[in-house]
Amino acid sequence: MVFNEVKGEGLFGEIKQARQAISEILFWIDAIFDIVEKLQKLCTWEEQNASQWALLLMLLAFFVVTFIPLRGIICVWLFDKF
Repeated sequence: MVFNEVKGEGLFGEIKQARQAISEILFWIDAIFDIVEKLQKLCTWEEQNASQWALLLMLLAFFVVTFIPLRGIICVWLFDKF
């Protein structure tokens, strides 16, 4: 192993950089697993209230997308703008 003596970091600088990299990786892993855990709880109905809200929101989005065409929304928005 060759130490970086030009910058004056040495072994402690390398250890500090490794700690920072590991800390950042752990932060992202924690965030990803937090989202996965929330989705898992939502899908298995462990949190009844949140699951019911998610189901209602998905049903509302389904009906809006199915019965109200996007073309109509854009036309109404444009006519109201002018």
